[in-house]
Amino acid sequence: MELTHRLVEVFRAVMRTGHVTRAAELLHTSQPTVSRELARLEHVLGLVLFERVKGRLRPTAQAQALLEEVDRSYEGLERIAATAFNLRDAGAVRLQVACLPALAHALLPRAVALYRQGRPTAAVALVPLESPQLENALTSSATTWA
Repeated sequence: MELTHRLVEVFRAVMRTGHVTRAAELLHTSQPTVSRELARLEHVLGLVLFERVKGRLRPTAQAQALLEEVDRSYEGLERIAATAFNLRDAGAVRLQVACLPALAHALLPRAVALYRQGRPTAAVALVPLESPQLENALTSSATTWA
């Protein structure tokens, strides 16, 4: 057996809701199915993720640590979805062009105008910088420059 997205989805639903029954409702499936999937996940991972106490599940420290990683993965997935939706929407294009002042006044305004003909709602910023600042900006990882 292997780790699947479904097993991770079931695990996350149980951890988020705190109950197998509520997780089953959230996932539009049955409580026995969620219980089986959790058992399968524990088997696949070779970990005990939940202590069974009086018919209830109590997450272990390993489950809490795994949830942190699962949440990071879902955040990444949400960023991917947001990027895709932004790409779909024409207004989502944002372009910053760092350049020497001479280029910002002569060549680049025409280039930006041509670029925007195909993307009329694109946001384009020309950022004129003198040579030392331009070098710093282009080597900085804080901003992505064109």
